[in-house]
Amino acid sequence: MADFAPSSVIPSSGGNIGMEPLLDNLKLDDKNLQVGKEKRALGYRPHFPIILIPGFASSSLEAWETPEESWYRERVWVSVSKLSKKIFLDPTQTVKSAFNSVKNKVRSRSSSLDSSHQEAPSLLNANEEETWVKHISLKSDGFSDPEGIKLRPMDGLRGVDHLNRSKPHKTRTTVFGKLIKNLADIGYDSNNLNASPYDWRLSPIHLQERDGYFTKLKYQISVLRKTNGNRVILICHSMGYKVLQYFLWWIHKRHPTWIAKNIENVIGVGAPCLGAPRLLRSVITGWRNGLELFLKKDEMKYMTRSFGSVPLLFPHGSSYTFNLRENEHGRRKYKRIDMEEALKLSGAHQTWNYFTEYYEKDDLYLGSLSKQEPFAKQQKESPDVLEIDGVNWDYVLLDSLEQYDQIPLTLKPPPVPKLTLIYGVGLDTEVSYIFKSKSEGKLHLDRKGDKLPSNGGYFSKGGIIYETEKTSQRIFNFLRASDNNPSDTIREESVQRSGDGSVPYSSLNFYQRFCGRYGTDPLIPEIQMIEVPGAEHRMLLQDQTFLNLVIDMVSKRQPSGDMNSSPESQ
Repeated sequence: MADFAPSSVIPSSGGNIGMEPLLDNLKLDDKNLQVGKEKRALGYRPHFPIILIPGFASSSLEAWETPEESWYRERVWVSVSKLSKKIFLDPTQTVKSAFNSVKNKVRSRSSSLDSSHQEAPSLLNANEEETWVKHISLKSDGFSDPEGIKLRPMDGLRGVDHLNRSKPHKTRTTVFGKLIKNLADIGYDSNNLNASPYDWRLSPIHLQERDGYFTKLKYQISVLRKTNGNRVILICHSMGYKVLQYFLWWIHKRHPTWIAKNIENVIGVGAPCLGAPRLLRSVITGWRNGLELFLKKDEMKYMTRSFGSVPLLFPHGSSYTFNLRENEHGRRKYKRIDMEEALKLSGAHQTWNYFTEYYEKDDLYLGSLSKQEPFAKQQKESPDVLEIDGVNWDYVLLDSLEQYDQIPLTLKPPPVPKLTLIYGVGLDTEVSYIFKSKSEGKLHLDRKGDKLPSNGGYFSKGGIIYETEKTSQRIFNFLRASDNNPSDTIREESVQRSGDGSVPYSSLNFYQRFCGRYGTDPLIPEIQMIEVPGAEHRMLLQDQTFLNLVIDMVSKRQPSGDMNSSPESQ
């Protein structure tokens, strides 16, 4: 394999499902449940203690304060019955009839929400959906609880296995449930396997300020290491990687030797190293991601615009742009707009304010480097858009190659001994959008933009620009000086790849450029990158290849004579 290809390419075991809405039916392969049992029969037993860290909207939230008495200490994220009890009163009601009844109800009621995210005190006296939205939403500062409401993440493994534990929805809201079950099959239990749920609505600084999250995580890791005698492996999914990356720089600044003493490996699953645009679609247009039965678009915008965590998933780089349709003399034309302009044109000023207040000024994120490329806003005028292409990450891909010390911490690999990135490839993945503006403060996807000619393997459908398995991608690799290579060099290769259905390939593969730098800087980890063809972003957590990989990394195979001994005796 060429030096500049991903270090490992693993054949997929399947699980090729498009990005799943939250409550869609998931067709799971029952064989996934047997991986742990098969590995146990081969002698695999727990070795490294493990902590699981979930992604965006993947920690269950329960109500500690609420005007709804029956909701106290109950799951609110995610509870389908709290979203709309009426759908489930009649057990004979079909999904189709339920959809029609809710659709008619949504059309008939007037919105009591201001999509620019202002306080809505009348919300609690309305219906179930609006009451639920009020509970999930935060105040306009992006971190404070609404008056009389307090949601907090559930503790431990029960907060990250399934978002809803009722029988009709348990399987469909699985997060780490399958991984936990397979780890238990080889002997893991609560003494060496734990989770660290968090309030995924908050920015990193407020996770610490309000909840002391990073202090608790440090303690949790230390206890597992001391009680098990081995360093801890951290497994994080999606945005959970960004949260963990922040924690690792946070702890490094305070205790430089702590990481080497306590952490063995970080396994990032579907890690959005450069962010991902998908959440912005909800913020800008009100895309409901499977909650169409329950929420109006304005309610989704109201809710997501209250989350201070959204900028943590912003696509990085000033060259990251969207397309906006303009009508000039009866003729359609398109221009490029950046994230700031898109958010403000859609009425999401507050989301941009979260970025400037909670991220740009944070030394553990951008800090003093925020005004430099690849983050400084481009001042030059963008030419008219004539075709659908993939220019979005050009600057950040190029500018992060040189001067490693000048890269913001949010783009650097965390200072851990080992970093393993596992991600799916080969699925159509949205990378940008074509918008139109019908009224002030609102942007809509522009289907007519689909008629623009495409270039480089991209296509547009419904105003959403996708990369495909035929899309040309730029891979960079750092090659150290050797007998055959007199000086350090950076090689570039063009490959045809796409992301995992949620995170674009450039974001998943970004750390490829740092693999060869191991040993040149004590803070650069040994990086292994593993691509799983056909594995979708969330379904990767249930993929047979993934389960095999994780068990191999966290366990130790016993000699044949010890295979029949119980895990307690190991």
